[in-house]
Amino acid sequence: MYADDSVGFSDKPIDLEVPEEMERIKINEEKSGYIKYNGQQLKPLKFLGLEVFRDFLRAHTRKGSRLQLTAREEALCELYSEVHDKCNALAAEDAIDLVVQKYYEDKPTQEGNS
Repeated sequence: MYADDSVGFSDKPIDLEVPEEMERIKINEEKSGYIKYNGQQLKPLKFLGLEVFRDFLRAHTRKGSRLQLTAREEALCELYSEVHDKCNALAAEDAIDLVVQKYYEDKPTQEGNS
């Protein structure tokens, strides 16, 4: 049998020793290790064709797909994150007004882009 792409989470150091009753399991030590340790991000998390590192998310597949968000898409994601909880508590019209208002507050002026 073959298993791939396992992720474990713990507040304590993780032991990579395979239990005796599962001796047929082989861990690839080269590909295994910590993504984050003591609050520090050590390397990107690569999982199921996605790569996450600090503040970016992109496609990163074995077949060579490399898809990263544009600056506009990143700005929309930040806007969504900022207003998501507030919008859930509002009527649809009020939520749209909040998003539009926040978008124009954060949008750089034409003079600022020159």
